[in-house]
Amino acid sequence: IDYANGRIVRVDVYNIAKLVEGNSNIFNSNVRGFLGANSVNKGILETLINEDSIKRFAYLNNGITILCDDYKIKPGGEVVEIKNPSIINGCQTASTILEAYKLQKINPNMGIVLVRIIQSTDSSLKEAIIKASNTQSVVKSRDLISEDNIQKQLEKQFSGMGYMYQRKRGC
Repeated sequence: IDYANGRIVRVDVYNIAKLVEGNSNIFNSNVRGFLGANSVNKGILETLINEDSIKRFAYLNNGITILCDDYKIKPGGEVVEIKNPSIINGCQTASTILEAYKLQKINPNMGIVLVRIIQSTDSSLKEAIIKASNTQSVVKSRDLISEDNIQKQLEKQFSGMGYMYQRKRGC
């Protein structure tokens, strides 16, 4: 692809807090703003303020997508500079990281978040990326329990009796 360049990097949550704190326009291209203390954001905050769970944050969170005009990487893979960054997916994550930082619960080297950096100056491509990055099939509460051990045991027991127990939609 000659019209876009990208990288997936690990970023210290402290650096995300500083990026958001220092850039009032960081969410201008996001499809929505920060939704405040809803149940998902409360869960993110709980993960961030717990010294044990923040270490696993990159595995417990979907990450952040940043569109930019340009970025530079220094040897070793660390992002040095992002020109005109815009968080187009991960506003809830980034805003909650900033909240935890303001509560003085985040310091350097406590946890990381995965960040997808996409560089392009093509406005139609940027628009398509914003739409695609924020579109998914609705995940229902039933879907979230489909991998629980109880559901797996029920499936096995019903199968043993000659019945089918569908624990996942679409399967």
